[in-house]
Amino acid sequence: MGRGRPSLRLPPPEWLNTPCACKIVWNGIHNELPVTVSEADEYLTASVSDEKRATADLGQIHQAAIVSNDGKALVVSGRGIRSLKRLHSKQLGEIQKKRLRCAKGSRRWRKLGRRGAKLTLRCKRPMRVISVTRGHVKSSTSAKSTKYSRFS
Repeated sequence: MGRGRPSLRLPPPEWLNTPCACKIVWNGIHNELPVTVSEADEYLTASVSDEKRATADLGQIHQAAIVSNDGKALVVSGRGIRSLKRLHSKQLGEIQKKRLRCAKGSRRWRKLGRRGAKLTLRCKRPMRVISVTRGHVKSSTSAKSTKYSRFS
């Protein structure tokens, strides 16, 4: 970890018996170690004709558009997250405008920097909750329907 220092070696967990990729990530609160493991090829090639499958298209306006092979479709809207990001950008812009008038390194400049970091964490936590637990969902039995339902 760093020039002239030895590499950080972590013992793999017992359930991990295949080659994988991992990276230490700081998420603003603590360090995380996400692990990416590839699936076996024989599982991907073996398919049964009556097997149900779904395909997801990740986007920016709609978080995901999901279509199954039996014609059912689901569109997950990300407008809650987009509104939080927009509010966050506006708040950071106000802080940055105030920070530009301060001398770099002054007490006020540092206070505004801490306020910006705190706002960022306050914005990331609700986004994580919204993306996992709730969101606006457009659900249909065919891809043409526009019925709305709400997860909670």
